[in-house]
Amino acid sequence: MTLAWSKSSTVSSCSPREGHCSCSYGNVVYIFGGVSRSEDGENCECNDLHAYITEDDAWRVLETKGDVPSPRVAATMVALNNKLYLFGGLSQNSGWLDGGHVYDIESNKWSTLEASGEGPSPRDKLASAVIEDKIYIFGGFGPQLPEEEEEEVEEFSDGDADSTGTPEEQEAAQFGWFDDLYVYDTSSNAWSQPMQMNTACPSPRAAHGMVAVNKYIVIFGGRDCKGRRNDLHIFDTGSRKWLTDIKPLGRLPEPRSFHSVTAVDSRVVVFGGRGSADEDLPGMHIFDSITKEWMQPKETGNALSGRSSHTATVANGKLIVFGGASNFNPEMMQCSKVYNDVHSISTADILKGSSEPSNDPEEGGSAPKKLKLDPDLT
Repeated sequence: MTLAWSKSSTVSSCSPREGHCSCSYGNVVYIFGGVSRSEDGENCECNDLHAYITEDDAWRVLETKGDVPSPRVAATMVALNNKLYLFGGLSQNSGWLDGGHVYDIESNKWSTLEASGEGPSPRDKLASAVIEDKIYIFGGFGPQLPEEEEEEVEEFSDGDADSTGTPEEQEAAQFGWFDDLYVYDTSSNAWSQPMQMNTACPSPRAAHGMVAVNKYIVIFGGRDCKGRRNDLHIFDTGSRKWLTDIKPLGRLPEPRSFHSVTAVDSRVVVFGGRGSADEDLPGMHIFDSITKEWMQPKETGNALSGRSSHTATVANGKLIVFGGASNFNPEMMQCSKVYNDVHSISTADILKGSSEPSNDPEEGGSAPKKLKLDPDLT
């Protein structure tokens, strides 16, 4: 499989940034927040909202109204029914954030989400995905209640520009990773935690990737108490069970966090991230949910450099990667390079490519077995 990258020549309205969040609605990609780098090297948390109109390769800064969310990094955002839903994040001034905000695309107005039930506790580096009218949220990192302290936590960051200090009210708290699954039902405006019918849940983690494929939630990688991971987990929202028979074929991606995971129909695309030695991981990995096979395509054109804390979004027949950072300095706890470039690949090319299955027994065998992630199973 060979995939060709294209780079936009349009100057972005977004300053170079990392730890932002993005989603698409129609042919527009929306970018919110993150940490921007000024010309003098200072970090600045953002709460601006930008629209990248893919058809015109054009940017707009949205001068939004209403209850605008506070500046934050490492939040999560999804689009559903002409609205953007924003959850969580970390703020230099306020610490870890909970609650949600809703942006109405038509009225250009933000509002605070007021729903029944109990939503996620304050956290950042969480992930979300949409299935029908429901928003699923898993994991993250933040202060934990005493009954949640299952692991001894040696540090409260995954080492990035979002390792901002905590406010006084959180200094005495214990910090750790989460493995809880929340559902926000937009039709009933209610939070719930679905009872999971087996115990194959992923380890508590943050900075992972999560997407929806039909009625399944797919989670890859992230960091837990033992380090960065390259494991794959799939949750059946119909049976409320984590699948236990996943034995992927092909070469697994390296362990990573702060990567992007994007669904392109039945394929799950992993790009970039930070590796176990804090290195910038280049290249793309594709998991075919039908054949259970990992593929590493050859990339041509204006290929991206290795980076983390970027976003990857599907819109207008393209997989669009924006921003991110590289060259992490563990002493400074931040990256020296921050981007605001836009690169894209045709989703049609992602779907039509294939590769030969591996014959290496350490990589899972030679004959693909159908995983059958189709709507009829739920």
